[in-house]
Amino acid sequence: MMRLLECRGITKTYGRISALSEIDFVLEPGSVTAVLGLNGAGKSTLFRILAGLIVSFSGELYFRERKLRRGPGDSHDTMFLFDDPRLFEEFDERGNSRLIADLNGGWERSQAPRRAGTSAAMEATGSDEAGRKRIGEYSHGMRCRLAFELFAAHSRPALMVLDEPTNGLDIEALERLEHDLAKRAREDGTAVLFSTHYLEMVERTADRALILRNGRLVAEATGKDLEASRLRSLLLGEAGKT
Repeated sequence: MMRLLECRGITKTYGRISALSEIDFVLEPGSVTAVLGLNGAGKSTLFRILAGLIVSFSGELYFRERKLRRGPGDSHDTMFLFDDPRLFEEFDERGNSRLIADLNGGWERSQAPRRAGTSAAMEATGSDEAGRKRIGEYSHGMRCRLAFELFAAHSRPALMVLDEPTNGLDIEALERLEHDLAKRAREDGTAVLFSTHYLEMVERTADRALILRNGRLVAEATGKDLEASRLRSLLLGEAGKT
């Protein structure tokens, strides 16, 4: 299996503070990987390195087996979404959709999946009224869900990285997100990397989980270790307890 993304010894320090230390892992096409850790464990630092937002670090990054000087976030076949997605608040869903399409190669060439005219806003919120609202009127959870719908609609990324995509989502939106992530991996061969505090989502969705503690990768969970109770023990350093 091709190694889509490979991290070797990724390390980031701020003065004497170590944010990440010797992080090694590989992502393969069609995989769903969760990154777990308590607040301050280094999850967002790792994701920002991958997105190219942090360029001063040590270690090696490979994307499609090509060594990079910075994260692959500026590649057209990658998709990065963070906890506070930057949509254009003065525009409605359609205006944002056109702008995002232009950023991804143009509206005419967009691969946006539209089923019987259903908008991304309706998919995200379950309401056809939402499509006529300015994004600034959306709740945080609706904005996060819509951002995922819009960016995913206008691209078929090989790599999808989502930092805390579950924040502010209700149960229905969370279930749709879980379904979409699994579908992307299964049908498009997308490698999905996401962070969350919802261990039940990881149990239902992920193929494996990477456990960070104090900037170090301390465990890798697969199979039965993906059960929420076991993940909790790994997060808290209670190996062997359930």
